[in-house]
Amino acid sequence: YVTTYQALGQDSGGINLAEFERTNYFLVLDEAHRLKEGGKWHRAVEPLFEASTFVLMMSGTLSRHDGSRIAFLPYMEVPSCQRK
Repeated sequence: YVTTYQALGQDSGGINLAEFERTNYFLVLDEAHRLKEGGKWHRAVEPLFEASTFVLMMSGTLSRHDGSRIAFLPYMEVPSCQRK
């Protein structure tokens, strides 16, 4: 089935998670850059993310306009290049 981040954010009854626990689901997150780490939508999607058989994240960008991290992306520190 298809739903929106807004609908997931309003799902106080856990209907979506109950469905994900009922059977195996692939979770497709379109415009994943909208999921601000620690934000309302991140917290709403996280249980589905954890219950999914497979997750596909799609986005046209790997950065957010406000500079915050995108939820579920495995960030790593990149050492700065120093010339000698």
